[in-house]
Order: sequence, then structure tokens, then C-alpha cells
Amino acid sequence: MKRQIFKQTVIADWQTESTTDTQYAIEETADKLIIKLQGSVSRIDWIQNFSFWKKPYKQMNNIFFVHSGFLKKYKAIRAIIQEAVYKNLDKKIIVLGYSQGAALALLVHEDIVFTFGKTPETTVFGCPRVFSIFGRKTLKKRLQGVTRYHNGNDIVCRVPFTWLLFRHYGNKIHIGNKYRWWKLSIKDHITYSENLEG
Repeated sequence: MKRQIFKQTVIADWQTESTTDTQYAIEETADKLIIKLQGSVSRIDWIQNFSFWKKPYKQMNNIFFVHSGFLKKYKAIRAIIQEAVYKNLDKKIIVLGYSQGAALALLVHEDIVFTFGKTPETTVFGCPRVFSIFGRKTLKKRLQGVTRYHNGNDIVCRVPFTWLLFRHYGNKIHIGNKYRWWKLSIKDHITYSENLEG
């Protein structure tokens, strides 16, 4: 079952927003809206992966910061995502992402909670850190319903580093090799399917 969810996450009829090269897919069924975000596939994606903090909204009562590269990519498709969610508020909303797409999926999740007051069911694999340590209470509340798979010593799950004041949110499920704080593995980032059940 978990392996099936991963396959569903990485296979889609991707749409591309040309200015930021952000790839996404929106699928509708009778009772579900499924939003998928694609991982890094281009040079532009990799450049945007190495960015720092930015406030996600202009006026915020509870201040927190997000990774500015991921935020730029999400804001390029935000209107499209919001329109799809607005038209399907009566349905179960599922958000999926792998790698950079996982980071974008967390931004989609947070924005749906913030804008519509609805909590999606979000599953991400190989997710980098997206949010700051600041505003932890607000972020923990908004990111309920997030399941985050971390395979072994996946290097992508360890960046941006905690000393840059980024942190993970959501329910973590560890799979694969035993976690070692000193070990970073690229291989573990590309072997999720092998280590997921069903």
C-alpha cells in the first residue's frame, strides 16, 4: 500500500509553470481532489533549492519563515491550486510530493489550512526542511495531517541544515537503513520504492 502511494506520487500527467519550471498535477475523482508536486528535474529546480528564508504572507499575526526558493515555486502555481481546492471543498483533499515536490506539498498543505480552514491528507517522501524554527506552535497546528517518510540517511531530508534554523514538521515515519546522525546518503534518496511495504 505504501509503495503504491509512492508510485502514485511520482507518476502523473505533469503540468509545467514555465517561469519557475514548477511541475504539478491535479486529479479529480467523485470524492477526492489529488494534488501532486514533482521533484527536482531541471537546473532551475536545483538553483532554487539553495535559497533561504522568506515570510510566506505579507500580514502575519504569528510570524514564521519558509524556504524562499520553494516559496517562489509554490507562489507561481498558488492561484491554480487554490482554484482547484475552492471548487472541491466538499471532497477529501490529498496532497502528495517527493523530494522538492515534498517541500512544495507542505506549502500547499499549510496554505489550504490557512486559506480554507480545511486539513488535507498529505504524504511526502524524501522531504527537505521547509519551515523555520520560529512560529513552531502555529506550524505544528497547521501541519497536522502530514505524514513524512524518511528513508535511511537520505541527504535531502537533512537540508537545509538545522544550524540554519530550519526544522521538520509532521509525523515522521522512518524506513530503510538505520538512521546515523553523521551519515548522508544520496542512494537512500532514490530507493524509497524498494523500502516501502506493499
